[in-house]
Amino acid sequence: MIKKIIFIVILLALIGGGYWYVGQKKEINPTLDWQTFRSDKYGYEVKYPTDIEIKNLFEGKALTVLLESYLNVPGNLIEERQSLSDSIDVIFMLDINPASNPTNLPLTAWLEENVFSGHRSITPAGGRETTLAGEPAYYIEQNHNGKNGLYAYTRYTIYTLHNGNLYQISGVKLPQSPTPEWLAHPYYQYLEQSIPISEAILNSFRFLD
Repeated sequence: MIKKIIFIVILLALIGGGYWYVGQKKEINPTLDWQTFRSDKYGYEVKYPTDIEIKNLFEGKALTVLLESYLNVPGNLIEERQSLSDSIDVIFMLDINPASNPTNLPLTAWLEENVFSGHRSITPAGGRETTLAGEPAYYIEQNHNGKNGLYAYTRYTIYTLHNGNLYQISGVKLPQSPTPEWLAHPYYQYLEQSIPISEAILNSFRFLD
C-alpha cells in the first residue's frame, strides 16, 4: 500500500513537472519559429513573426512594424485607428543615425546635449537607465491622450549608442486604467494582442559584434 502511494505521488510529480517544463519552454522561446531580419550594414538582427512583413528602409537603417501588417486589420478598423491617432499603429520602430561621442560622454549626458536639447517634452529626468542588447541604454515614456482624451496610450523610446550610431527603438503601451470607452473600443483589443508581440520583437534585438 505504501509503495503504491509513493508510486502515485512520483507519477503526479512527473506529470506536473512535465506541464511546468512545457510552459517554461513556451515562455523562454516565444520567437522560436520566427524569421530573422539581419542588417550587416548596421550590425544588428531582430526576429519577427513569420506571417508579417516589415517595412525596411536603407538596408536596415529604419525598420517599422505596423499593427495591420500582422493582424490583418479590416478596413473599417483601420479607419477607426486613423480617427484615434496618427502614430498609435506603429507598435515597433527602429531608427539608426550616425552619432559622434569623441569625449566619451555618459549616455544620458550625450542624449541631453544631442537629442533632448530643445524638446521640453523629452528630458532625461523623465526616464531611467536600462540596457539594450547588453549595451547601456536610456528609456523614456511620453503619454498621449488620444482623441478627446478618451483613448490614452504611452509611446516609449529606448536609446543606445553602438559603433558610432544612435539606435532608437520605439513602441506603444496601453494605460493601466483605460476609460470605459477605450476599453470597449475594438482597436483596444487589437493593441492588447499586438503589444506582447512587439515586446518579443524588442527582446530578440541583438548586435552582431
